[in-house]
Amino acid sequence: MTNEVKKRQRKPKPEFQKQLDAIRKVSPSHVVEVELQVWEFQHWKMERIGEQLRIIRNTILSKLLKNYKQMVRTKVYKRTIKSYHFLSEQIDKEKDARELKKLEKKKKELTDTLENLRNIHHVTFDFARKYGEQIRKTTFGLPDAVTVWSACEMSWNSVKTILFKGAAKPYFYKRNDLITFQGKQAERCIMLKHNEKKNNFSIHFHDMQFPLMIKKDDVFIQETLSSIAYYMKHGEEIDKQNVERYPLGLPLLSTYRIRNNRIVRKNIRGKVRYFVQIVLEGIPVAKRKKDGSFRHTYGVGRVAGDIGTQSLAVVSTNKVFLKNLAERSDHTFVYERKLYLLQRYLERSRRAMNPQ
Repeated sequence: MTNEVKKRQRKPKPEFQKQLDAIRKVSPSHVVEVELQVWEFQHWKMERIGEQLRIIRNTILSKLLKNYKQMVRTKVYKRTIKSYHFLSEQIDKEKDARELKKLEKKKKELTDTLENLRNIHHVTFDFARKYGEQIRKTTFGLPDAVTVWSACEMSWNSVKTILFKGAAKPYFYKRNDLITFQGKQAERCIMLKHNEKKNNFSIHFHDMQFPLMIKKDDVFIQETLSSIAYYMKHGEEIDKQNVERYPLGLPLLSTYRIRNNRIVRKNIRGKVRYFVQIVLEGIPVAKRKKDGSFRHTYGVGRVAGDIGTQSLAVVSTNKVFLKNLAERSDHTFVYERKLYLLQRYLERSRRAMNPQ
């Protein structure tokens, strides 16, 4: 009697969710960065998590690189990759449609062979993910599964540049390098939460809470966060409106739904500071001045512009504007004169030392 592994049966998605997923694929996104307030004990814990993530990422990358080098040394790989490059050159030169179809079919067979070789020699993301999970369970238990998954993706992306883009060697993070804590979903790992009573936002990560440091005069961040809070309350209504507007060809509403969050560490003037990068769905809010008015306003009528190498030309119905780019000022002539004198001095010195 064979032991068959039972696969989990997923419930079919309702029609509304399918339409919503299609809309989310085509909707634009933008990133907002806000500084976090981190206490000393939180800083040391984040340092430990970051160091373990760095070691996990480098270990996975070295294992993938070792497997890749073993694969490259095989005769099958050398023969297959040589035929693949030769076929690619033939496809670029071929003009006959029938011959082109045959060559593309052969190229697909070679692509499948290369993919099979990568699976045999464990040069795949699936291997990197399982290997990273094994390291987390046996050696490093401090990082959670989501951040380890992101470290596996980072190592796999480095190997992909060697496989498909012809990179010479990958980059290994050094001890003092600051690795990024990447979240895959808004509801897991790195979460942005809103306290309605106090009307403030904070990031929750690894049983730690980091309040957002928002400047009083930063109207852009305040308006963005208020839009995020509005979607947290009325998300279903906004999604319904977008599902209704999409088939009619109407412009979609900016939802400001959080796609994922990441915590970035930066060394600024010798001090490590923490920032959260929030990936939001929709178009960024319009920038305003301190008094609340819009910084950039729409004009009336149509305008045409032409940017050249030395000048910029703008034409409207009533006016014509021509501006030279990087115009030379009095300071430019002074610096050019100094540069000319230095070059002349070097030329005289060269001739004196090398008379022949």
